[in-house]
Amino acid sequence: MTSEVSINNKRIARNTFFLYGRKILTMLIAIYSSRVLLQYLGIDDFGLYGLVGSIVVIFTSLKSTFASSVQRFLNVNKKDQECQNRIFCVGMEIHIMIALLFMFLSGMVGFIFLPNLNIHIDKLIVAQNVLLFTILSASVAIITVPYDALIISNERFNALAIISIVDALLRLGAIFLLEISPISRVVFYAILLFGIAIINIILTRFYCNKTFGEISKFRYVKDRILFEKMTGFAGWNFFGNIAYYLTSEGVNLILNVFGGIAVNASRTIAYQVKNALQALVSDITVAFQPQSMMVFKDDKCRFYQLQFLATKIRFTVCVTIGFPIFLFVPELLQIWLGTEPENAAVFIRCVLLFVIIRCWHDAIDITFKSAARMKEYQLCEMFIMLFNLPISLSALILGLPLYAVFIIMSVIELINLVSIMFLAKKKVGFEMTSYISKVILPSVLVICILSILYICYSYSRIFLWNWLERGILCVFCIFVSLGLIWSILFDSLERGKIIFMLRHR
Repeated sequence: MTSEVSINNKRIARNTFFLYGRKILTMLIAIYSSRVLLQYLGIDDFGLYGLVGSIVVIFTSLKSTFASSVQRFLNVNKKDQECQNRIFCVGMEIHIMIALLFMFLSGMVGFIFLPNLNIHIDKLIVAQNVLLFTILSASVAIITVPYDALIISNERFNALAIISIVDALLRLGAIFLLEISPISRVVFYAILLFGIAIINIILTRFYCNKTFGEISKFRYVKDRILFEKMTGFAGWNFFGNIAYYLTSEGVNLILNVFGGIAVNASRTIAYQVKNALQALVSDITVAFQPQSMMVFKDDKCRFYQLQFLATKIRFTVCVTIGFPIFLFVPELLQIWLGTEPENAAVFIRCVLLFVIIRCWHDAIDITFKSAARMKEYQLCEMFIMLFNLPISLSALILGLPLYAVFIIMSVIELINLVSIMFLAKKKVGFEMTSYISKVILPSVLVICILSILYICYSYSRIFLWNWLERGILCVFCIFVSLGLIWSILFDSLERGKIIFMLRHR
C-alpha cells in the first residue's frame, strides 16, 4: 500500500467516523422525537403530516444528492480558488432557480390534489397550511445545497456533523413547544420547521464564510459555458432523483385513497425506519465520494476498488441492522412508540427489502456522476421508476393487500438496477461483470442464508417471553450477520483495508 493511498484511506476512515458519530446521535434524537410527536399530534394529525409534510423530509434526504452535483465540479477544480468561487456562485444561481421552480410546481400540484385526497373536510385548511410551510422549508433546504457541497468537497465532515446535531436538537425542541401551540399543533410544527431551516442555512453560511473565505462569497457570475455544464449535471440529477421521490410520495397518495389517514401514519413510521437506514448508507457514499470522483479519470482501478468496497460496507450496514429489525419489529414498535399501529410492522418488513436492493445502486450512480454523463442515466431511471404508480394502483384495485405496493417497489427497483448497470457498461465502461460476481452474487448468497435462518426461527416453537432473551437473540443475529458477510462478501484485501480503516478511525 503506497503512502498516498494509506493517507487517503485514513481520511476516508476519519470521515466515516465523523459521519457515523453524527448519524448515531441524530438517529437517537429522531427515534425519541417520533414517539413524542405521535403523542402530541395523535394518529390522525401524525398521518396528515406524513402525507403532506413529507416534502421537507424528501428534500432533507436529497440534500446530499444535490450537493454531489456542485461537489463534483469543486473536486475536479480543487487547486484553483478563483475557479472554485465561480463554480460555487453558478451553483447557487442554479439552486435558487431550482427552488423557485420547485415552489411553483409543488404549490400548484399540491393545492390541486389536496381536495381530492381522503382527508376530512375540516382538516383541508390545516393540510393546505402544512403544505405551504413545508414547501418553504424544502426551498430553503435546496438553497443551502452549494454550502453543503463546499463542506463535503473539502471533507470538513466534523462541521457537517455538528450542524446536523444542532438541527436535530432544534427539531426535538420544536416538538416540545407544541404543548404551548396557539394554533393547530400540526400547522405550528410545520411553521417551527420552517424557522429551523432558516437557522440551518444561517449556520452553514456563517461556517463557510469563516472557513473558506472568498470561495464562499456569493456574487452574480455570468459564465454561459459553466452554467450550461452545471445546469445539465444538476438538472438531470435533480429530475432523476425527484422521480424517485415522486414515486414514493405517489404511492403514499394511493395508500391514502385506499386506506385513509391511519394507513398514512403507518407508512410514515415505516419510512422513518427506511430513511434512517438509508441515511446511514448514504453517509458511507458521502465519505467515499470525494476521493472516488478525484481518481475517476486517472486511476480507474482505484475508483472501482473504492466503489466496490463502499457498496459492500453499505450492504453490511443494511443487513446487520435490518435483520434484527425484521425479526423483532412488533416488539421494537412497542418500545419505540408504546403501541403497534396497524400495518406498520408488515410495511417496515417490506421496505427493508427495498433498502437492501437500493444499496447496490450507489456505485453506478457515482460512476455516472464522476463521468458527468447524467442525461440517459436519469431518463432511464425516471421511465422505470414511474411504473410504480400505475402498477401499485392496479394492484390495489384488484384487491391485493396494502403492503403489495412496497413489494412492487422492490421488484421495479431490481429491474431498474439491472437496466442502469447495462447502461453504465455501455456508456461509461462500468465493470458490470466484476460488480455482479464480486458484490451482488455474494450479497444474494448472504440474504438467502439469513432468509433460511428466519424461516427456521418462524416455524420453530421458540417463544421468548422476556426482553433479556430477545436482547440476547438480537445480539446473536447481529454477530451471525457480520460473520456471514465477513466470510462471504469481503475478500482478503478488503478485510485488510477495513481493519486498517478501523485502526486509524
